[in-house]
Amino acid sequence: MGWQSYVLPYRDEEHKKLILKIIKEHNEADWDEVERGEELYSIVDAAMTNTNTKWVGCILCGHGGGRSYTFQWFEDHKVEAYGYGREPFELVPEEAWVEITPDYMEALEN
Repeated sequence: MGWQSYVLPYRDEEHKKLILKIIKEHNEADWDEVERGEELYSIVDAAMTNTNTKWVGCILCGHGGGRSYTFQWFEDHKVEAYGYGREPFELVPEEAWVEITPDYMEALEN
């Protein structure tokens, strides 16, 4: 195992919030009820340099293991997900990424 990274593109602000809620649900899911990867963290918002796609930005996050379960979680929740470095678009440099804080995640409505 090692660090597993995910790139989750979004279409607009509402879609971004939906993806963040799905990440929150993933992190709060009971292991006894559903198989999922480890808790996702290091959550950031990144813009794209080429805007000729259907997406305007993406959420990046990761964890230490459970990649296949996590990809399945995203698929089950209709979230398009790519492994970092395999996304079909270019991201702005890391210095321009914006951290999604735990307080922001906590404030998301269930």
